[in-house]
Amino acid sequence: MLAVAQYDPLRDQGTAYANALRATSVPVTVHPGLGLIHGCFDMLGVTAAARDEIDCVLHSVRETLRPMGRCCD
Repeated sequence: MLAVAQYDPLRDQGTAYANALRATSVPVTVHPGLGLIHGCFDMLGVTAAARDEIDCVLHSVRETLRPMGRCCD
């Protein structure tokens, strides 16, 4: 699971990291954070877009862990 933001100065590095993981057969889900900036998760109580993005990321984490029997909901 990798979350980057559209307007993050580290976006390219995050995308390159995801590609490097994929090149070694590590499954990666990238959340692009469209319209968001670096540090957007610090703004969960301020902007609905940040809350929506974290909800999406958390959903992916739950789905990833579910086959392993680690999620209860």
